[in-house]
Amino acid sequence: MKEIWLGPLLNNNRALLIERCAKLVADNQSDAFLYLAASYPLLESVTQQILDGNRNRGVWGELPVHLFRGFVRRILYSAVDDNGGGLPPRIPIDEDELPLKRSLISQVLLQLLASNKLKAFAPLAGREGCVNSVSTLLGEIERAARTPAELAEILNARARDAEKGGHEPRGITQLDFDREVELIYSTYNALLDQQQFTEADLDQLRALQVLRGIIDGHGVRVPWLANVQLFIIDGFFDFTPVQGEILRQLIPRVPEVVVNLNHDDSNPEIFVPFGETIGQLQSMATFDVVHTHDYTSPPGVLS
Repeated sequence: MKEIWLGPLLNNNRALLIERCAKLVADNQSDAFLYLAASYPLLESVTQQILDGNRNRGVWGELPVHLFRGFVRRILYSAVDDNGGGLPPRIPIDEDELPLKRSLISQVLLQLLASNKLKAFAPLAGREGCVNSVSTLLGEIERAARTPAELAEILNARARDAEKGGHEPRGITQLDFDREVELIYSTYNALLDQQQFTEADLDQLRALQVLRGIIDGHGVRVPWLANVQLFIIDGFFDFTPVQGEILRQLIPRVPEVVVNLNHDDSNPEIFVPFGETIGQLQSMATFDVVHTHDYTSPPGVLS
């Protein structure tokens, strides 16, 4: 059963979902559900209501309530290969304590420039603005769920289409810039692999590869996913492409999936953007859309 719950603000849907999770924890079945929260305040609220100090004082192991980034990390550190071994741990380089990402990209640019492999980027490679822009662009490519090999394949197809057009390019073209972006991306990615570094966008891309069953040329699986019977996706406005692909791998595997979204029939135009999110989810599996109208009204003038 897969459902999208649409209800007004202050509806009771979330309370019903949290109650189901709390009951599973009380029955020592915390591995039977997965709760994906859209924000840190929501994560804290859900966690506090499940572990209320009365019925549930704690949980053996890990409480499966996550932000997307935490969920991605759980996939990576719990994945095992065919021999039962885990993935080697990696050092994150995009956190405040270790902000190395732009420094590494700067080194990559200077290295490629020194080896005469950059033409289009040559006048800009040593400038801080170029480093910042390339860093942002690489993050966008990772969030678009594209590996260096996939990006190269896209550019090869574009080059073939350009050749069919029969126009002889003059000077530096957009394709030249794109080719060098792919070169920078593949070099940067290889450097991260060599040094066992990672960053948030790369983690999501690697988690997607894990869910597809192969990473770094090795078959992998996530054992605990087989136990999940209830998958709750709560409070999301939309998803990046790589997040959408991760959900596309997960949703068909879980028997019951509930997506909790806000909607108000008296103000439908406010919630129009949710239509694209609903359409994206319905492309992953067959969802029933359930409209609820009950909500808790605040007292006094706030009502």
